Formats: sequence, structure tokens, C-alpha cells
Amino acid sequence: MLFNPLKHCQKILLPLAIFGISFSVQFPANAQRITRAQLDRLSIQEVIIFRNEQARQAKIVVNSCYRSPYIDRSICYAQSLQYQNLIANLDTYIAQRRVIGQ
Repeated sequence: MLFNPLKHCQKILLPLAIFGISFSVQFPANAQRITRAQLDRLSIQEVIIFRNEQARQAKIVVNSCYRSPYIDRSICYAQSLQYQNLIANLDTYIAQRRVIGQ
């Protein structure tokens, strides 16, 4: 039997790719970490746009996670909770800015 380097590489690359995918999707909400000072420098409309973009991204990322056969559902659920927390915090921030009239 001849040594097939392509087959050998595939056996190594697949677990690495799966690990890379699962590692990168575990922390998506943290990738868009923004401070209150940064939010304060934005107009209320820009904050709303940022919030809506995060909500759109959350749907895409979480749905892709659940569709992946290589990612455990508990990771997808944790990811969903991270996004829900981020969106809730942004909603609270927007409400506070509206109350003080900014």
C-alpha cells in the first residue's frame, strides 16, 4: 500500500478545522466589545444602527452554529445568551440616552 500524503493531511486538517470553527464561534459577542465611553461618542442614531447590526449578526451566527454538525449545541446556546445580553445592554443604554435627551 502506497503512502498517500493527501489522505494523511485530510485526517489531520479536519480535526484542526473543526477545533478552529468551534473556538472562533464561542466568543462572537466579545469580538464586538465596545465600551461605554465609545458609545457616548456616538450619536443616538449610530448606537441604534450598531444595536441593529449586532442583532442581525446574532441571528446569522447563532443560526449557523445550530446548523453545524461539528459544534455542540451547548456552545450555540451560550453564544445565543451572550448576544441576548449584549442586545439587552444596548437597549438599556439607548433608553437611558433617550431619557436624558441625548
